[in-house]
Amino acid sequence: MATSRYHVVIDEVRTTVTLAPVLSELLSLKLGAQPSTEEAHGAVRQWLQGQIEGDPGAVRYGRASQRLAYLAILAIAAPGLIHKRQAWQYHQNG
Repeated sequence: MATSRYHVVIDEVRTTVTLAPVLSELLSLKLGAQPSTEEAHGAVRQWLQGQIEGDPGAVRYGRASQRLAYLAILAIAAPGLIHKRQAWQYHQNG
């Protein structure tokens, strides 16, 4: 399965982030763009860049794809599912 590649800037250095196609497609739909279009690619790339800029310490070069994929999953998951996961984590750590 091929991956979707996006060029983003981390600490003024251009790097490539890869996402699984299904994640890229779902995120583009969430952002209001038709998957597999230039508009969708731009919307997802802009979203990824915004995540980097919103929390610059969390995303580093070697783990950028993994961290951004994690954030994309949380962005597209149903809110009820996110709350269930948070409750589960709380009970695991409590």
